[in-house]
Amino acid sequence: MSRLPGVTPFPSEFAARYRARGYWEDIPVGSFYADVFASHNDRMALVSGDERITYSELGQRADRLALHLLGLGVRPLDRWVVQLPNIPEFVYLYFALERLGAIPIMALAGHRWNEINAFFELSEASGYAVGEKLGDFDSQQLITPLREAHPELRTVLTAIGEDRPGLVEEVSEFVFARGGSIENSRMANMQGQFAIVMVIGGTKQAIDRITSDLDTLSGEARSLQRVVYANAVEGDLDKQGRIVLPSALKEYAGIDRDVVVAGVNDHLEIWDRATWRRELAESEGRTRDVAERLAAQRD
Repeated sequence: MSRLPGVTPFPSEFAARYRARGYWEDIPVGSFYADVFASHNDRMALVSGDERITYSELGQRADRLALHLLGLGVRPLDRWVVQLPNIPEFVYLYFALERLGAIPIMALAGHRWNEINAFFELSEASGYAVGEKLGDFDSQQLITPLREAHPELRTVLTAIGEDRPGLVEEVSEFVFARGGSIENSRMANMQGQFAIVMVIGGTKQAIDRITSDLDTLSGEARSLQRVVYANAVEGDLDKQGRIVLPSALKEYAGIDRDVVVAGVNDHLEIWDRATWRRELAESEGRTRDVAERLAAQRD
């Protein structure tokens, strides 16, 4: 992936050390998992409702999908935004993309235009896989404007839903179609630096979203903005890949030694462990009241 413009390569001294110690074997992810599927064969890989899928079946279906993606023009280092729910088709597509050396960019089901459009602007993705429905949201409201805004978007796949000729192709149709062997294709043993993209950045944009809807004429809103922006810092990775928390923020959060990193929707929170346990206990006690109050506000 470091061959992509704008991507910072892994430090050469670390790469050399990891190869010398055998941590890095220079095996493409797709080839690695193909060997795993073959060695595990008839063992159970996925359970979806009443459906049971073995490793062998998972590998075969991922390879069929990879062949069809190859026919659609998917090539190594192509970027794909993947916004599928927790269904087998998500797994098939992930491994199919890795098999071809394409790069899946994982999006959350709750992401809408702002986030998905930003992923396309930053990555110049040529593919988009999305559920027909994201909860109560019709993904057509994303597909159409994305195609208009990003002419490089060549292929849109949906997992479930009615046929939309000329606009989308269904993942399941490709998975169960008959085809040749991926091993006989010229993509079978593509070597290179292929990866998955997990979006964890965008702190400034996230803060802007939090504060953009505030009434700046309100004294309380201005106070909140001062607190948020004055205490926000941009963290840099050190040589060991760590982020060092500023002393002022550790003091503010009461962090001494043990911490808890909690995933909250689209961001992470770092808590002192003892404080986290107290907060969790208190939150559990008032969760029902908060949920009922929020539901009443929506009504």
